Amino acid sequence: MYDVIKALCLPPVNFVLVMLIGLFLRRRARRVGTALAVMAAVSLYLLSTSFVATRLVHDLEMEIGGLPHAAAGDPQAIVVLSAGYSYTGLKKEQVNDDATTLERLRRGAQLHRKTGLPVLVTGGGVADVPVPIGTLMARTLRTDFGIDPRWVETQSTTTNENAEFSARILRKHAISTVYLVSQGWHLARAAAAFQAVGLAAIPVPSSTSRLAHADIRTFIPSAKAL
Repeated sequence: MYDVIKALCLPPVNFVLVMLIGLFLRRRARRVGTALAVMAAVSLYLLSTSFVATRLVHDLEMEIGGLPHAAAGDPQAIVVLSAGYSYTGLKKEQVNDDATTLERLRRGAQLHRKTGLPVLVTGGGVADVPVPIGTLMARTLRTDFGIDPRWVETQSTTTNENAEFSARILRKHAISTVYLVSQGWHLARAAAAFQAVGLAAIPVPSSTSRLAHADIRTFIPSAKAL
């Protein structure tokens, strides 16, 4: 149910729904229905261009600098958030971390080698995946980066649960401040979730975006931009 609600609230589905509502309303209120449909179509087009999309993502990344982490104290651990998974073969059991998760793991591994701090990976199960993403992340850290994570959290399914369940583990070890690794666009929301459960989170972006220049190519819609 959560995934359905999320899909209905996010592009492109939400704008398609508004367009359909607008077309339906045209029968009784032509101007209102037309205005709704046109606004939804234009919004969907703009969000599908790299010129607009990169600026929206850049604004999210800029929020990291405003987080109150300067007085958080010295970090005591590294938390790497999960993203998704990918199939590596024809069998259902052949799954691995997706590219976004791998970006986060690589940054976490770099940070571990620099600081020597213990690593926690967090990510729970997905309905059609037989292995929790946290378990996949731990396996990748061991086999590909030669790092053994201290803790593996495998129950969470949302960013808020990442924070809640990680906090339960870390409090047992008197850890109150962590480096938090994720994509730059995700960190403001993720850090807020960790701070809400009593963990000071110092954001560490695994990647950041680059603003697209204004030319004809950046106004051509693409699935990647959306």
